Amino acid sequence: MLEHESKIGNDSEEVKRWKKALFDAASLSGWHLKDENESEFIQRIVMEISTHVNRAPLHVAKYPVRIDSQVAKLESILNLQSDDDVLMVGLWGKGGIGKTTLAKSVYNKIFKQFEGSCFLLNVRDASKNSKDLATLQENLLFEVLKLKERLVVSSVDRGINQIQERLCRKKVLLIFDDVDDLRQLNALAGECKWFGNGSGIIVTTRDRHVLTSHGIDLDHVYEVKELDKDAAHELLSKHAFPTHQKFEIRTDLVDGVPNHAKGLPLALEVLGSFLRGRREDAWESAMDKVSMSPKKDINDVLKISYDGLETNEKEIFLHIACFFKGRETKYIENALDSCDFKVVIGLQILTERSLISIESKNIVEMHGLIQLMGMDIVIQESADPRRRDGLWFCDDAVEVVSSDMKWSCCGSLLPGGEMPQWILPHEERSVSFMASKDIYDKILGMVLCFVFRPDEQGTKPEFRISAHVNGEMRKADGVGCSHSLDSEHVLLLYFRPTKLWGAVDFCEIDGNYAEFGVTISGGNMTKLGSQIICKHLGDDAELRDNQLIDLALFYEVDYESTYSVATSSLMHEDSSSEADQQKD
Repeated sequence: MLEHESKIGNDSEEVKRWKKALFDAASLSGWHLKDENESEFIQRIVMEISTHVNRAPLHVAKYPVRIDSQVAKLESILNLQSDDDVLMVGLWGKGGIGKTTLAKSVYNKIFKQFEGSCFLLNVRDASKNSKDLATLQENLLFEVLKLKERLVVSSVDRGINQIQERLCRKKVLLIFDDVDDLRQLNALAGECKWFGNGSGIIVTTRDRHVLTSHGIDLDHVYEVKELDKDAAHELLSKHAFPTHQKFEIRTDLVDGVPNHAKGLPLALEVLGSFLRGRREDAWESAMDKVSMSPKKDINDVLKISYDGLETNEKEIFLHIACFFKGRETKYIENALDSCDFKVVIGLQILTERSLISIESKNIVEMHGLIQLMGMDIVIQESADPRRRDGLWFCDDAVEVVSSDMKWSCCGSLLPGGEMPQWILPHEERSVSFMASKDIYDKILGMVLCFVFRPDEQGTKPEFRISAHVNGEMRKADGVGCSHSLDSEHVLLLYFRPTKLWGAVDFCEIDGNYAEFGVTISGGNMTKLGSQIICKHLGDDAELRDNQLIDLALFYEVDYESTYSVATSSLMHEDSSSEADQQKD
């Protein structure tokens, strides 16, 4: 630089630009190698950069209200300045109170301080059985390690080992949302020593006992409380009043909404979205309806928004609540368009009313309280599951298909391309199992599930079911649909054992066990699944450990109560029909 100054001149514009450029370069923050090992130095740079690349913040809420103070309290509980140990913190509070919103806000504020992070949403809904827990373990490892391909976790026990081995030296931030069972925490974060020092684990739950049972100290349990009057009024106003609204609503009506919502952000959001842009008479009607409710619970408040929907949107809402929560919008459109619903506009209206939300990858989500409200609406249609519009519990489905003991086979054709979760999928076009006479006598029936796709010729789906015992053919029937299909459909068939295999004389069969099987041939079938419905098999250890018996194929039900309810309803069928006629 001195040489350039002597040639060009110290005060020249060119020299000044060079000096400024050098000064700016020297001022850039970075890493100084000094006397460190070069390979370790590069590795440290790579690790530091990797904590910021491809890690985006989460969407929190449309209108987060007064949440910063709560985030600050949680940060102090987490003690982020210390890297001496691993800390588990619980967020505890009733449903709809804002636990997930607060957890997302904390995550966004601090996740860059950790080597890896993961936010597992809706753990309760996503972990119905051990297979689901293994999937959650896969998701955890995939998110934290930022893998190009997912690890395969074959069982929960193997998943626990993989989490310990891969994360024991990493400083990680993990948030488990809506936990309701200790086994979930045991599978995902059983002990603090699974993770590196400085790690933070946050658990949101409605059940404080889950937290304390896992060893989380009460000093590390933060109770999320209802919004105070001012905060509730602010949140309601943001949802209920468009900025361009010119007419005013009476103060007493506006003040009455937070009282009925009981400070729950979810209720304020749903009510505010429903009342948005409406005039005073609509506000008065909504408040009168809640006031007249005998229970005046949160369900009644949320139901106001449902009652204000048109028939199309009501039906779509109930289908999502009962069957399609967590599905992609395209899947829901394909499934419900065949029922003549206007799905695209329906989803838009439900989103505007805050009854559903469209998350990343176009997944339709629904708050648990809103889902329960929808399910309750269907249940209230009748105490008898056979008279309801929808069945989502396996026990109810079993009761319906087995209640009339005269039925030997019945079925149902449903739109969509996914089998129910309680159905066990099969890779092959055949199902077989071993059973002793004692087990066979407890079998109530077998559910076969088929997924069909339409073919180019528009032919009707037809296939052949062959049943056999110890390789001997017992029955072969052709089954199909009465019309061609223009989209994927699921066919559920329920068979009584005698319909498939006839009478079985175990005295004529060598050994204590017989092999029962069903083979499917023909048909444009893409998936096959089954479930054997049976009475309780008992707790016999010898049976449970028997290598011949695949217990995963059997779904045990409380047959006695199911049968007594069914018998009672059949005995009174004539009298109830007469009563219905008199009502009409």
